Amino acid sequence: MKYFRTTSPAGTEYTFVFNISDTGGTPVAYCPFLITGGVRVNSFTYDSATQKMTLIVKTEDLNLPSGTVSLISLIFTSLAESVEYPPVAVAGAYIASTVSEFSLILPQPGMPEMGISLTGDPNTSTFFNMFVPAATLAYMSELSGKTIGVKDLAVFIDDKQASTNVTELNGGGFIDINITFSSGDTTTGAAFQNGEKVTKEIIAKQKLPLSFAAKKEIIKKNKTAEFYGWLEKGKKNQKIVILRKKKREKKYTQIATVKTKKSGHFYYKSKAKAKGTYYYKAVYKNKKSPVIKLKVL
Repeated sequence: MKYFRTTSPAGTEYTFVFNISDTGGTPVAYCPFLITGGVRVNSFTYDSATQKMTLIVKTEDLNLPSGTVSLISLIFTSLAESVEYPPVAVAGAYIASTVSEFSLILPQPGMPEMGISLTGDPNTSTFFNMFVPAATLAYMSELSGKTIGVKDLAVFIDDKQASTNVTELNGGGFIDINITFSSGDTTTGAAFQNGEKVTKEIIAKQKLPLSFAAKKEIIKKNKTAEFYGWLEKGKKNQKIVILRKKKREKKYTQIATVKTKKSGHFYYKSKAKAKGTYYYKAVYKNKKSPVIKLKVL
């Protein structure tokens, strides 16, 4: 692992060229896995003949535990040819954010996915860039036993499918989303008051045949509960049935039918009239979504 760090004010554009053919006497047979902090990657290229990596970036303030600083941090990680950590299959991949507290999630047996776990202060925001090259998609396909291409990927936040916006770039998949350290049942008002930090897990993996999620999993009585999801393949005007049951009830009851939009996206909202814990799921023909728990206070 090698580091490059320098200070620079936010909003500055740079072109970096790195020769990675040797790191302290150890030859690099593959393009390394790149982790960046304090920059947004606008362009990334690697010339295997000359073993030069070219980055065009724009700086953003980096969030350290001690506070916000104008610091660029680039970490080059060498790779293993065997199924070690990180595997050579992620050669040419990169991750970028402005958060310094993180842990990587890389594809391995039983987990054909790739991403990061970020930790930040409550109600603060950051961006997240990630490039998943074709070799990594092939490795994920090998691990899952199914073909996983760019169009098969979705973005999951805290294990819930939150977006299908994965762009094809240089034969791989590119993700660019904004993350807020709040919402859901992982953060509460008490946690905010105590100043506890919030961890968000953002990963790319194979999209669900039918996804379903709640914008907030804890709401107050008489507030509106909002749900969303996607039907795989982006089918339009398909009927999605919404089912619900209260805690300790044995059977689900159909409460609504919605239609998908052009992208396969669907949306449902309902006013929470009574306190309690409720369970929701979506159904399309023989496909069932994961169950969503909603707590009404």
